[in-house]
Amino acid sequence: MVNFHNLLAKFSADDARSIAYYLTRYFKGAPSLELGGKDIFKDIVVDFFDDEADQRIRDATLEAIAKIEQEVGVPASELDEDTVYRILGAIADFEDAITEEPSAKHVAEAISFLGKTKSIG
Repeated sequence: MVNFHNLLAKFSADDARSIAYYLTRYFKGAPSLELGGKDIFKDIVVDFFDDEADQRIRDATLEAIAKIEQEVGVPASELDEDTVYRILGAIADFEDAITEEPSAKHVAEAISFLGKTKSIG
C-alpha cells in the first residue's frame, strides 16, 4: 500500500487531514463519481464551505489516487470491496497517526459549520 506518511510528509497536519478526507471521499464513491462526473473537491453542502481545496491539496490528492490505482493495477471504479476496505483502512490509519492538534482556524470552521447545520435539521 502507498506510504501516505512519505507521500504527504511536506504537508501540515491540517492539509494532510484535508487530503485524507478527499481520498476517503474518492475511494468510497469512485464508481458513482465516475458515472456521474462528480468532483470530489466540491463539497456537497456548498453553502457551508467558503472555498474549495486549494491547488496543492488537489494535486497531492490526485497524485495519491494515481499511486494507489497504479499499485493495485485498476482504476478505483473497478476495485473489489475488500481492496476498497483495505485502502480506506490505510487512509484511516494515516489520519489517526497525525498527532498534531487541528489549527485554531480549523476548529473555528468546524464550530461554524456545526452551528449552521442546526438550521437544516
